[in-house]
Amino acid sequence: MTIDKKDYLEFLIYPEKEVTKKEKEHITQTVELIESYGLKVYFPLRDTNQKDLTGLNIYSQHREVIRKADAVRLYYNPTSQEIVFNLGMTFMLNKNLFIINSEAIEKRLTPLEQLIFNYILRGTSTAEKYPIYPAYHQMLVRRNVIKLARQIEYEWKNNNWEFLFDFGMSFMEEKPIRLLNRAEVEKKRTNEKSFQNMLLELDSMYT
Repeated sequence: MTIDKKDYLEFLIYPEKEVTKKEKEHITQTVELIESYGLKVYFPLRDTNQKDLTGLNIYSQHREVIRKADAVRLYYNPTSQEIVFNLGMTFMLNKNLFIINSEAIEKRLTPLEQLIFNYILRGTSTAEKYPIYPAYHQMLVRRNVIKLARQIEYEWKNNNWEFLFDFGMSFMEEKPIRLLNRAEVEKKRTNEKSFQNMLLELDSMYT
């Protein structure tokens, strides 16, 4: 496959809040290496306007770039909520996904790691050597449900990986989002950007 360097674009998913100094250096070096070949990487730390009270503006920017991207590159960290949401958006569009630190999911200890593993290998001969994990199948089914839905309703309880991944898919599809327990979510509103704040803002848009 020949890559048109002029138009090729990758979106980088990485742990924005939980990143350590060592991880940040590794991520930055990876971006610099890719760009040294004349390819373009969208690096949110560098390229996203971070002025945002809820998170909606930031993730709207990410959504548009992921739509345009030829591929998405992941630096995985199991503690990052932002990673899961961005992965949900990526999954919704079936974008090619590459992982920088593949050793982080090698043992496939969690359902999310199993999902990522299946997703990266999909359509390859290597995929036949491994089982299709329940989490991957679950989100494939859910992706089709979201595509067909007129609106998405959430009864938010916490930011577990299944909710964040699902929310990312719904957000990518720009489906109207309604909260079934807005009063409860209001109690969890934060003073800085958060997924609760995003839900509340989106619910207000469609109420």
